[in-house]
Amino acid sequence: MKEESIQQERIPRRILPGGDAVPAIGLGTFGSDKYGPEEVARAVYGGIRQGYRLIDCAAVYQNEAQVGEALEHALKKGSPSGRSCSSFPRSGTTGMERARCRLPAGRA
Repeated sequence: MKEESIQQERIPRRILPGGDAVPAIGLGTFGSDKYGPEEVARAVYGGIRQGYRLIDCAAVYQNEAQVGEALEHALKKGSPSGRSCSSFPRSGTTGMERARCRLPAGRA
């Protein structure tokens, strides 16, 4: 796996009400007005490889299956290397759920 271009220690973090810290800069997955789900998924995979650790997504974008596959593929390939990433899937424009993905034990 190619070394990350983004220096994680330079990314500001925000503390959520539950105490988790998440990056203040993330990668959005909207693009369905110009790009298909597969193209967005490739961009997500590339973004993770470069160091993005916050992925913003919504069901209304209609690319959640492909984005999920890109996340799974990145984890299987060893990225994020010893770090966790956050995904913020949203339903519509009102409710917000938060998912946390972590590397399996022994990969950190």
